[in-house]
Amino acid sequence: MSERLYDGEAVLHIGGAQYRCRASLVWWTDPAPAPVQAIGPARGPQGLGRWEGKLRLHSEDDAASAWFASDERHALVLVQGRFAAVTVADMDGPFLLVDGAGFPPF
Repeated sequence: MSERLYDGEAVLHIGGAQYRCRASLVWWTDPAPAPVQAIGPARGPQGLGRWEGKLRLHSEDDAASAWFASDERHALVLVQGRFAAVTVADMDGPFLLVDGAGFPPF
């Protein structure tokens, strides 16, 4: 399993609004499945990995605004000049928990 960490500035784009935030993200890849596991529904390309983490917005009000900005909770996050699609999974005070798939923007 491979892992990469990012802790730095980011911009969350959700529901037509932008929020500057501090991102703490981790990306990892799982080992390729054994041949027996590979039989069944397609799960997408192997080796791209998953990533998740926290976005700390400036205030709880900003986090709540971002949380309610999109019913489907789909967003883009801009990290180091690169965009990536994320799903906003949960809100905890000024933090938004996000999930991404594939190559991360860091």
